[in-house]
Amino acid sequence: NEELAPALDSLAKAAVDLEAIVGTMITDLTATGEDVKNIYKVGLNTTRLLMASGDVVVGYLLLKGATVAAEKL
Repeated sequence: NEELAPALDSLAKAAVDLEAIVGTMITDLTATGEDVKNIYKVGLNTTRLLMASGDVVVGYLLLKGATVAAEKL
C-alpha cells in the first residue's frame, strides 16, 4: 500500500539499527577475553536492546494491522 510505504521504510531502518545494536553487543562480548570490562558494556546495553526490540516488534504489528485495515477499506 502506497500510504504505508514511509512507515515500512521506517520499520526497515529500525530493523537495521537493531541489527547494528546486536552486532556491537556481540563484538563487545567476544572482546571479553581481552578486557573483562567489555562484559559490563554488554550488561549496560541490554535494556536498550530490549527496548529497541520491543519498538521494532510493536511497529511491525501495528504496520501489519494497518495493512489489513487498508485492504478492507
